[in-house]
Amino acid sequence: MDIKKRVTEIFDELVEIRRDFHRYPELSQQEYRTCEKICEYLTSWGIEHVKGIADTGVMAIIRGKKEGITVGARAD
Repeated sequence: MDIKKRVTEIFDELVEIRRDFHRYPELSQQEYRTCEKICEYLTSWGIEHVKGIADTGVMAIIRGKKEGITVGARAD
């Protein structure tokens, strides 16, 4: 997959997602709308996820084609 090409293809969507989150700010530990929106996006993209971690947290699980090394990433 050509990452630069894919980012270009979805750039406008990503900008709109960011703008939406900033349009509806939420207090720390009270990000219920944000949690729901993230789950909606992950579902629509076919990405496995678990919600309710520390109440408003979401964990996405992206599995590779092969077994082996596991990578974790965190975003706040």
